[in-house]
Amino acid sequence: MINNVLNIRVTAKMVVYYLLVASAYSIWFYSIYNLIAHHTFWPYSKGSVMLTLFALNIVPMVCIIAGTTGIVFFTRRINPNSRIAKIFFDTVGSIAFAFLTYYIYQIILRMINPDYVINWGAVIINIIMILALNEVVFYFIESKQIVEEMSKTKQSALQLRYDVLKAQINPHFLFNSLNNLCSLIELDQQRAMEFTMSLSQTYRYIMTQQDRSRVRLSDEMKFAKSYINVLRIRYNNNFRAEIIGEELMGDHEIIPYSLQLLIENVGKHNVIGSSYPMVMEIEIRQNDVQVRNPIRLKEAQSDSHLGLRYLEELYAFHGLEFTYCKKDNEFVATLPFLK
Repeated sequence: MINNVLNIRVTAKMVVYYLLVASAYSIWFYSIYNLIAHHTFWPYSKGSVMLTLFALNIVPMVCIIAGTTGIVFFTRRINPNSRIAKIFFDTVGSIAFAFLTYYIYQIILRMINPDYVINWGAVIINIIMILALNEVVFYFIESKQIVEEMSKTKQSALQLRYDVLKAQINPHFLFNSLNNLCSLIELDQQRAMEFTMSLSQTYRYIMTQQDRSRVRLSDEMKFAKSYINVLRIRYNNNFRAEIIGEELMGDHEIIPYSLQLLIENVGKHNVIGSSYPMVMEIEIRQNDVQVRNPIRLKEAQSDSHLGLRYLEELYAFHGLEFTYCKKDNEFVATLPFLK
């Protein structure tokens, strides 16, 4: 019972909808037709004549609009890969349906008025106009759906890359840290213990943030300081970082591990020691965080650039651009705040 009531309401709404559309279209169409055929918008002797013609034509107009709309949106199932075939079927189907509708309607009206004659010229123009409007609407909707599907596909691809890169970066950081620890154990066991404690705090953060795509800058800065301490111990106090503009952190967010990756790259690619102490800068600005360090490249270099590619991919996923460059013998990387 409830379903029957709902179906009746839906049908009633559709009828009202098509009546409104047909009424608006009829007023527009006959205004244009009268201007072309009679060189005036109002060729009627009386208002009652116009109302009578409007009333006689509203029923077939509703049928033609509804039928043509159905044909246009149904024929995409026949041959969706060929627009020419679709337009051909749309045109043939719409013309056949319209002529059949008006022919039946003419037979019915002649039972009331034997002298009634349908203006077939106006009918043809009307069919072409309705069909053209439907085709425009159909291809507009289709193009919009294609854009949305492409966007979803792109987002899915980026999400996949994001998951893959995250899976790569976690063991990447752990393996490098363990290598550092092995080297440190040989040099100073006491500092190795301190390194292990700092490393455990650092890796605890990585474990808690691994399922997140964004973190607060303040949390990432705490993590970065722990990691800087790890490197300070590793390089026997020859590595340090100057942090500028901490008062601007606010509630800004960035990609997890992004600062750690840039800090890690400094030690990975540059010579650091008592003769070449490393002092890098982390500057928090209005719209981003800029990381700078002097360039003193090691002779043996790894060309994978995993960390930089990771950041490029993830910021692209968020619709932003991570940038880096070499300028005046200095490496400069900029991490924009997430929106």
